[in-house]
Amino acid sequence: RMEHKIRGLDQIMHWFDSRGCEPLLVPLPYESLECGDLYIHQSFSTPNTRQIWIWSAQGSWEAAQENQGHPLLPMHRLWFGTTGEPRWVTQKTISTYKGRLK
Repeated sequence: RMEHKIRGLDQIMHWFDSRGCEPLLVPLPYESLECGDLYIHQSFSTPNTRQIWIWSAQGSWEAAQENQGHPLLPMHRLWFGTTGEPRWVTQKTISTYKGRLK
């Protein structure tokens, strides 16, 4: 389980990172999951595809994608920076990052 502080908030984001031979159908549940936790899987058979799930308020993994809103932080969206690690950032921050990439 990895973690990173969400900039500007007194909150920590958590995610799980896995790699394997094949894509996953769904991640296994873990103890102490919080709404908004992420599970990211990279399969060796589809190296350019990242599978993403988010732990929902209903207590289950749901498919997620980049730029998706956080279930409890309406101003925050999922972003993968140059390091490939996930971050919950504001839309304004995403616009700034995209501008720097041009």
